[in-house]
Amino acid sequence: MMSRELVREMWSNISSKDDLLMLNVEFIDADDLKLLPRVVDRLLEMKGVSTALVYGIKGGTVFLVGRSKRRQSLTTKIQRAFPELGRVKEVNGYTLAMLPLGMLGLLQSREKILSVVDELMNDALAGGKATRGFGTVFDRMAEIKNLINLPMGHRQGVVL
Repeated sequence: MMSRELVREMWSNISSKDDLLMLNVEFIDADDLKLLPRVVDRLLEMKGVSTALVYGIKGGTVFLVGRSKRRQSLTTKIQRAFPELGRVKEVNGYTLAMLPLGMLGLLQSREKILSVVDELMNDALAGGKATRGFGTVFDRMAEIKNLINLPMGHRQGVVL
């Protein structure tokens, strides 16, 4: 049975473009994770929807489950949107992806994480390719190291 919190969050977190419907179920637990394929199927039953994606955050990872009635491969679309990930696969007609948050998950508030994740999903999957990636801890540490090595006058306006 779907948790009440998940149902409550569902309808306020839907975004759509053409026949694509995306739902952010925000922060989830293991039980919610198991329900995501059923939520995807329910969304696909809605009139005018041919592709449905549901995503939520568990630990330091965004879990994405999707399905499409179209011939275009949803798995390929997600792999193209997030080429550095490599954790995208298709199982029983569902596209499954795990997108690591990296340092974003450690250094930001819950609200900021949700905002950035929504922005990335909408940019990458409804618009094309992510304009900024989730990045791994190692990528972000390299950025911080480069920033530390900059002369003091060049650090202005840099946001970590």
